[in-house]
Amino acid sequence: MLIALFAMQTLYFKIASRFNIVDRPNARSSHANVTLRGGGVIFFLSAAMFFVTSGFQYPLFFVGLTILTAVSFIDDIFELSNRIRLLAHFSAVLLFAYELEILTMHWFYLLITFVTVVGLLNAYSFIDVITWITA
Repeated sequence: MLIALFAMQTLYFKIASRFNIVDRPNARSSHANVTLRGGGVIFFLSAAMFFVTSGFQYPLFFVGLTILTAVSFIDDIFELSNRIRLLAHFSAVLLFAYELEILTMHWFYLLITFVTVVGLLNAYSFIDVITWITA
């Protein structure tokens, strides 16, 4: 599977270059060169491979991940409004929480959890160009 993921990443880079899915640096950028966007789709493909090979375990988590992937990828290509992104993020986190059976927690802790997770999602989205450091 690892070789398949590397092949898919290479293929995605060619597709992104062809269709100009790139981030052009500006004064606030942490990079100086044009950078390909949307490479996180490979993370989704690896999760999809696990989902299928595991006998479709954690379906709500996978649906939430699919929502996040779709919205993030569309946001890489077009500019989405913050409201749409936040709605998708909170919806995905709700599915994650339901799958993990933590919705029975006190509402205050759930609120803190949701805000923290959505905040982290946005922080990683903001530093998308620096994601290679995390990998």
